[in-house]
Amino acid sequence: MGIFGRLFSRKKDPRLSGPGGVRLSREQALQALLIRNDAVTVDEKDSGDLVISIPILETRSFRLLAWFMRRASKDPVPTSRKIELDEIGSFVWRSCDGKTTVGQLVNKLSKKYKLPRKEAEYSTTLFIRELAKKHLIALDLAGVLAQKDAQAKPGG
Repeated sequence: MGIFGRLFSRKKDPRLSGPGGVRLSREQALQALLIRNDAVTVDEKDSGDLVISIPILETRSFRLLAWFMRRASKDPVPTSRKIELDEIGSFVWRSCDGKTTVGQLVNKLSKKYKLPRKEAEYSTTLFIRELAKKHLIALDLAGVLAQKDAQAKPGG
């Protein structure tokens, strides 16, 4: 790896990482519990919508860019990225409490916003997948895997 590779290699914040490449069936995904990442902070706007702040890991490339930014501008260098969620996104985020499953969330969204179940499931799972890719939430599969193991061992 050359000097540019070392300077600009992407390092993940250990607080924002999890196992990758896990494949789930539809039924398993709907039974998974939703858990928020503790490293993410949340602010509520007057409208009730949420603003999520994601900490930026200070890598060598970040420090280099920050040095240039301080020279070019008087504005402070940001230490976090912010994502503003709309009403439905805020509802989903609030439901990621470690007690609500994906299936329960889909049912709640379907009832609250009067959406067909199939449409609610599709859009919710896409949004959850994006949040999980960015390591903002995690899917707790302990119960799903324990149930799968119990089915695999009959009588035991």
